[in-house]
Amino acid sequence: MKVVLITNESLQAKALEQLIINSGINITKVIKYKPSANAKKSKNTLNHTISTARLKLGTLKNKLFQDATTRAALNFEQQCFDYAQEKTNAYLEKILEGKAQTQVNSIAVEDVNSDKVISALRLESPDICVVFGTP
Repeated sequence: MKVVLITNESLQAKALEQLIINSGINITKVIKYKPSANAKKSKNTLNHTISTARLKLGTLKNKLFQDATTRAALNFEQQCFDYAQEKTNAYLEKILEGKAQTQVNSIAVEDVNSDKVISALRLESPDICVVFGTP
């Protein structure tokens, strides 16, 4: 069975790739979504700047008017999130065992719906295509 994995470059995606390979499934190609620097710059429009400023001001306003109990609850929630993220990353690092790169043929693309991806999929003609963590 031929499997193609379409994913991003996150630690979770690398761990998934490693788990699939370790389970004996033949991944023939990995297509990795990698946003370009231009994609990040294209958001620097006036409307985006205004909406970002409004969001930050709204967040600041909400924090100023929170009572101590709400602030303490939100701080506890953030600590729990940070702890869970730390444990998750430690587990994923354990799965990877320092092998972040696999020997699977991979391509990096800026758009998972591009012609480059479509032609790669047609060339591989996989039985299954696994999509994980792409926009």
